[in-house]
Amino acid sequence: MKAELASQLRLYKPQIKFLALLVGIYWVLDYGTFFWIGLAAPGGKTYSAFVEKHLNYIAWLRSGLLYLSSVWASLFQLEHTTTLYSLLLKNHTQVNVGYSCIGIGMYALIIAVGISFPDKSLKSRLAFIAGMLLFVYVLNSWRIFLIARFWDDHVRFTFNLDHHDVFNYVCYVIIGIAFYAWQRPSAYVSTAHGTV
Repeated sequence: MKAELASQLRLYKPQIKFLALLVGIYWVLDYGTFFWIGLAAPGGKTYSAFVEKHLNYIAWLRSGLLYLSSVWASLFQLEHTTTLYSLLLKNHTQVNVGYSCIGIGMYALIIAVGISFPDKSLKSRLAFIAGMLLFVYVLNSWRIFLIARFWDDHVRFTFNLDHHDVFNYVCYVIIGIAFYAWQRPSAYVSTAHGTV
């Protein structure tokens, strides 16, 4: 019985390694961010002024999202104001960008998939990770802009929607499709006589 189990484990070793790496990297990145927020948040038990001032990547991500959202508002010639935490469109809604709006879990998943998937070159991994991170980041900035422009409590209560959930579902589908396309073997095979 033990020999059979060991044989089965050896058979599925690549899949087990992939899943272990995927879950481990995701966990470290996602939950490590909560620890990092504690380091960068004044008043916390683990607060570090150095981290808050020089290594606060959560603030950088938030600032970038708000900047891009304000770019979309400018492109549509809408008067707007941004603060450290929010986007306000004149005569529309103010959107406060909290930790749940930044998309840390999404970024952690993309990085974990890109690193843990076997048999990919470093160049391919970096291209997948960078491309997907950029795509989701820009999409998130569009979401923030669109919420400021169109969202109100009537939409929320009429359709019982939480924009975080809708955004997450859309992103998970996109990530799944991108992952499927990325991991598929090429339909072309190189031979000594050219590509077939």
